[in-house]
Amino acid sequence: MKGIGIFHLVLVAVTIWKCHSAEISEEERQKTSDSVNNGEGRESEHKREVRNNEQQQHDSNKETLPNIVLILADDLGYGDLSYSGHPTSRTPHIDRLARKSRYFTHFYVSSPVCSPSRASLLTGRLQVRSGVYPGVFTPDNTQGLPHNETTIATLLKHKVV
Repeated sequence: MKGIGIFHLVLVAVTIWKCHSAEISEEERQKTSDSVNNGEGRESEHKREVRNNEQQQHDSNKETLPNIVLILADDLGYGDLSYSGHPTSRTPHIDRLARKSRYFTHFYVSSPVCSPSRASLLTGRLQVRSGVYPGVFTPDNTQGLPHNETTIATLLKHKVV
């Protein structure tokens, strides 16, 4: 695409403003102007440098948050996976994930149905209080976890946990 829109100009201006605490020199303005006005959509060396500086600054300011992968399987016991010693099950991807991760082995539920158990894990509530009990749903059913229910995902997103 030829030409640079106003959004790109604002983006370059904001990027430069964030990267330099002091005022931008006339030479820096000219470099930025040249890179914006080249009309070819090619990225100038200066523009790449500014972007790299901004990324480095962003990375150094960013909190290190854990990556959370939640795997809930219905009717799966602790000994059913190869990493926990099952003699015939082969689960190499889960085994690799388990070696690099922290995992929990004791999640007991009071409901034999998967939907209330899943709701309990996601909300921290008893199954009967989650709004998903007894939990037997048909394809045309509109029930499920209430939209106003707070889940662990919401708490993690807002850094409450």
